[in-house]
Amino acid sequence: MAAGGLAFTEVVDATEGAHIVRGLFSRNGMSRRVDHDATRPTLVGMDLEGHQFGTPEGRISLIQIADETGQVYLFDVGRNCNIISSSGLKNLLTSNDVVKVMHDCRGDSSVLYNKFGIVLKNVFDTQAAQIAVDSVRHMVPSYKKQYAAADAIVLIRLYIEINRILSGNAKQLYQKLRDFNVYQHIHPDWVKENRKVLNKDELNCLLRNNPRMQLSNKEKKLLGYL
Repeated sequence: MAAGGLAFTEVVDATEGAHIVRGLFSRNGMSRRVDHDATRPTLVGMDLEGHQFGTPEGRISLIQIADETGQVYLFDVGRNCNIISSSGLKNLLTSNDVVKVMHDCRGDSSVLYNKFGIVLKNVFDTQAAQIAVDSVRHMVPSYKKQYAAADAIVLIRLYIEINRILSGNAKQLYQKLRDFNVYQHIHPDWVKENRKVLNKDELNCLLRNNPRMQLSNKEKKLLGYL
């Protein structure tokens, strides 16, 4: 990472993007890892900018991809929507070999699916993870409040911090919350069906993750609202 904790930022075209994506797929392409753990998958922090995410009219203007060295790459989708496929970025987003660290991926997942037919794979959703960990222990990560200011680059460090303590019941709950976030807008029937098996504590966590969620009468009764 650059001196003073600032990231190097670069706007890339399709050719440069393809070179970057190939490097991210290669373990040799990552010269340094933030936690010095060579056994885990490659991490990228990811954040999308655009309009009306979570609706069929959603549009992407920019995709930020941060690697573990502190470099942030900006893919200008608003100017060239074909860059997602021509740079190989689509392969990265749908790959199980690279962890995409995101914060509340619901809107991003929706717009990628609606506009490009992309279903995200191997996502680590820091919002879902924070809620899951907080459900079993009090935790205030040192990076928890920095996301809004630093976007994609901080997500990698947030992953390292949360993933260290995400285990047991919290991990199982996290996996449910993450899947609900990924599929909420693209497979709502699947989400609705799988909500039926949640217990009271899990449903409370899901409601924290999505305060605007419409509850069924059965869920309201489970939570004591009826």
